[in-house]
This record gives sequence, structure tokens and C-alpha cells, in this order.
Amino acid sequence: MENRGNKMKYYVTLHNIKYDLDSLSSPQKSFVKKIISYYKKKPHWNKFSNYWVGEGNKIWKKMDRKEVIKHPTFKICQDLESRLGIEQGYIRQTDYREERAEQNGATV
Repeated sequence: MENRGNKMKYYVTLHNIKYDLDSLSSPQKSFVKKIISYYKKKPHWNKFSNYWVGEGNKIWKKMDRKEVIKHPTFKICQDLESRLGIEQGYIRQTDYREERAEQNGATV
């Protein structure tokens, strides 16, 4: 997460993908701020997952599922969920070997 002063301008994922928050609509920005605020409270991983999906469904309800899963708000929430899962020991962060295997169609 990248801040400029007190205002977050970009969100940077664990995989170093950068999302410009200024490109989001006002409701989408509010949603992301709400989810980040909840994330900072460090809830249980599963509880966080249920929370962001439930809240996200409110803003994604008119979008096609294929569009939703590519949307920056969805990707940011997935990343926050991954961060919590790693912090709480439920999942581990992928490394370069897994990413290469995925690119080549193999599994690790």
C-alpha cells in the first residue's frame, strides 16, 4: 500500500501490481477504504473473506462475474485477504518457482 501524505494514491499488491485508486469511482474508493480499514483491525482470515465478498457484492451486483474478478477492487480485496492469510499462518506466499510453473502450465 502506497501513501502520499495521508491520502493513499496507489495500492501495490504482494506481486507488485500497482492500482491507481484515483481511477476508481467514488463508491469504489469508499468501498476500498472501508475494506482496508477493516483489514487493519486484523480480523480472522475467514471472517475478513466473508466480509469483503459480502460488501463487494453490493457494488458489483450489476457487473458480470468475469468483469468483477478482473476489477481492481476485487484484486485489492484478494490481495488483502492473502496478506491476512500469510500473517495468520493459513497460507504461504508464492515464490518465483510457483509463478514459473504456472506460466509453463505445471504445478508445484
